[in-house]
Amino acid sequence: MSTAETPGSIPLAHDGRRISFAQNGEDIVLLRAFDGQATGFWIDIGANHPISDSVTHNFSQLGWSGINVEPLEHFYRLLSDARPRDLNINAAVSTHDATMTFHRNDTNLDLSTFDDDLARRYRDGGDALTDLEVPVMTLATICASRPEIPTIDFLKIDTEGHELAVVSSHDFERWPTRVLVAEATYANLDEITVHLEANQMRLVTFDGLNAWFVHRDESASVVAALNRAPSPLVDGYHPAVYLNIIVEQHRRIDALKAELDEFSDTRRTKIRLARSVHQLKAVWLVGMRCARTITGRVGRRR
Repeated sequence: MSTAETPGSIPLAHDGRRISFAQNGEDIVLLRAFDGQATGFWIDIGANHPISDSVTHNFSQLGWSGINVEPLEHFYRLLSDARPRDLNINAAVSTHDATMTFHRNDTNLDLSTFDDDLARRYRDGGDALTDLEVPVMTLATICASRPEIPTIDFLKIDTEGHELAVVSSHDFERWPTRVLVAEATYANLDEITVHLEANQMRLVTFDGLNAWFVHRDESASVVAALNRAPSPLVDGYHPAVYLNIIVEQHRRIDALKAELDEFSDTRRTKIRLARSVHQLKAVWLVGMRCARTITGRVGRRR
């Protein structure tokens, strides 16, 4: 069966609410910012899984398309199967076109990184890592490989400490970007902000995990939409991770019910067998009494 996503509308929960597939509600914030926009284009650097923790899954369902860049072959193959409309690239983005050592975290693939210090910290914590040589290219090279790239509605970057190298590799004048969301830390946020502000972007907010930027000419409504944290109550959505937990709990409940039914059937069978054995014993006892009676009578006759 094909795993390709079918565009048309975003998936809804059982109560009609939207589902956030992203890890921190980033897709809900972007849906709010681009409300009513039927089609669009994204670039996702560090795309990872096409559904789980995906910022772009809801947009793919709406009919948007984009470029997904992912260095791990496992996730790249999943993206290629699920997103045939997109350009899926099995590589990473950096400041130059070459190869680099990538630390694949086999304990948690989501934490794979180019950062040597992070890799050392993960190893010290007991994680198993494998060093791979992976192709890297600049974001400008990737954009130039597509003949007519449309306006980049949003650029999402999640590269576990390599975000500054990614933004430094893009030509913002040639390929303007409306919204940029990058996972950042307080340690590298200032450098990222300085570079982006020199390239037509301005910081809107930092939510503790992601830094949100907009093009300096972006509308006030988009800026306002990005400047408010996602709220399940206000935005009317459920995090997919919670729904998955509920589904798993229902599955376990159904499995327990099946075991209980099987146990009940087994118990009923045992009761029936016990009754049959009891009846057989009763018949056997009657037979024995009859046999003794007959034997006694025969003995007296002799």
